[in-house]
Amino acid sequence: MREIVLSVGAEFLRYKTLAEQAFAQVADEALSAGEGGSNSIVQLAWHISGNLESRFTRSEEHTSELQSRETISYA
Repeated sequence: MREIVLSVGAEFLRYKTLAEQAFAQVADEALSAGEGGSNSIVQLAWHISGNLESRFTRSEEHTSELQSRETISYA
């Protein structure tokens, strides 16, 4: 189990570094500017971070949400 936790932690740090490097390439004023009605980089990052936080901190809710989605029929 410890190996899994260490692996997840290493992947988190890898993606964090990639994101920080990507943000460093964009001018500060461009981070919050959405063009043509699209979301800004800040909005997208906020949304993704919220999804990840939810996924890793609310596992019971997420599991029941997935189960309820599986029972929905789109026919």
